[in-house]
Amino acid sequence: MPQVHVLGEIIGGAEYDHEALYCTWRLVKDDHYWSVIRGQDSGQTHLAMDHHIGTLERKVDVIWAHPLDIHLATSSPSGWPKIVIEVWHQDQHHQKELNGYGCCRIPSCTGTIVIECPTWRPIGNASSWSDRLSTLFFGAPRCVDRNIIHTGGINRYELCTESTGYVLIEFQVLLSGWTKQIQFH
Repeated sequence: MPQVHVLGEIIGGAEYDHEALYCTWRLVKDDHYWSVIRGQDSGQTHLAMDHHIGTLERKVDVIWAHPLDIHLATSSPSGWPKIVIEVWHQDQHHQKELNGYGCCRIPSCTGTIVIECPTWRPIGNASSWSDRLSTLFFGAPRCVDRNIIHTGGINRYELCTESTGYVLIEFQVLLSGWTKQIQFH
């Protein structure tokens, strides 16, 4: 049975509005074809403060250095796994506020690959007085259906969003048991 072993780390994030940030992540896959042999399929980084550090020729404001180690088996390359990211801010009162959602496909080739995963957040209707008031008291709107983060396309076309920054992820991918080169269309 073909296998994919994903090692790496969620390096950090940049270009966010706040300083005290943490990141949650989860693996999204087609459960009909894919199964986790070993490792965790979700997690959370520590809360990190903004340090404005340049690394890997990219500016990274917050360093998480959160390890990834997921070993997967599959019967088909269909439903290739993705990592879904949520970046959160925690204020001095320990209230959390969404800073962005993001999603990136795990690379399908062997080797070390660094991906800049852009993040976004819903903004509601910017011209609506009630939406602005709600944001003031309750923070930025959140996606009710979290599946919309990784499905994209037609499911998000009416959603008003804004770009919020990016998360830098390093993947080290090992493939075994594949009889042909993997191709996606």
